[in-house]
Amino acid sequence: MLLTDSAKLGLSTFHAMVEGEGYQIDQFYDQETNLSKDFLKNFDVIIFGLHQKEWSDQELSELDAWIHAGGGILT
Repeated sequence: MLLTDSAKLGLSTFHAMVEGEGYQIDQFYDQETNLSKDFLKNFDVIIFGLHQKEWSDQELSELDAWIHAGGGILT
């Protein structure tokens, strides 16, 4: 489900609430995103709402290192 989905069970309300608290949410299509160290360093928390990509061993390693360094995920 996308953050722009305003249906009864959509995430647009969640998106508005988070931004209302002063945080910024960016949305990325997982098939076009590489979980590299350079990409991950831009975020404090990553929410995987509609995950379809099978990560490479390198991406899993980078994600693991980012989490151990204090990054947070919500799946």
